[in-house]
Amino acid sequence: MSGMSESCHLKIRLSPSAKTNAVTGFRSNTLYVKIKAPPVEGRANSELVSFLAGELGIKQGDITITHGLTSKNKLVSIFGMSTEAVYSRLNIKPGE
Repeated sequence: MSGMSESCHLKIRLSPSAKTNAVTGFRSNTLYVKIKAPPVEGRANSELVSFLAGELGIKQGDITITHGLTSKNKLVSIFGMSTEAVYSRLNIKPGE
């Protein structure tokens, strides 16, 4: 039951309209992500959620953009996973 209450909050710097979807780095506690979709009518946000869900192996409904819907700087909540599990699945090494 404790796994269900876990959550992770990630700061994300989004680059929309990229050639491919990719995690490009992790600096200053911020995950840098490129997304193919343009920042029009929420398409980049939707594709970000879809991309992260695929990378993490979870449902899109477990990911919520809590701040920054119209900004490149976002705060994303991931429910049902610890921060350590998210970092592991995204191959993030904190402190680098």
